Amino acid sequence: MRGDWRDTIAPTLALFGSASTLLCCALPALLISLGAGAVMAGLTSAIPGIMWLSAHKDVLFVLSGLLMTLSSLLWWQQRSAPCTVDPIKAAACKRLRRINAWLLSLAWAAYLSGLFFAYLWAMLLYLSCFTRRISRNSHSPKTAVVKASIEKILSNHVPMVSRSS
Repeated sequence: MRGDWRDTIAPTLALFGSASTLLCCALPALLISLGAGAVMAGLTSAIPGIMWLSAHKDVLFVLSGLLMTLSSLLWWQQRSAPCTVDPIKAAACKRLRRINAWLLSLAWAAYLSGLFFAYLWAMLLYLSCFTRRISRNSHSPKTAVVKASIEKILSNHVPMVSRSS
């Protein structure tokens, strides 16, 4: 156990980075999906930084991903480093490694859920609505137009929430 920044600061930054992705994207999507839009409105008025995080989510996800990757690489590099000979310090070293692995796993789960709600959830919801329309009106002349618009949207990789119908 070295006791330097690689043991403490890097995992902490990764956890804060993943928590910010949860606040920016997963929490609002979850609250709105559950029908708690008023709670989300109250949160955005009480904590205006949530709106700033949502507006800059691309940069947030890139920086958080870099921090998490760096933290994972540092953890992987020191996973088999020897602990000290002193039994008390060796037990603390092993406990800290277990906590580090648990926190890093929790941070990755938070990051991936934020990534899902920020980018993939809206696209999947949008596509499911359009596939239902296409299947109902499969003989309609608008079907070709709808299919072309889906292909255009998927090629742009733009979140569908901001688009008006």
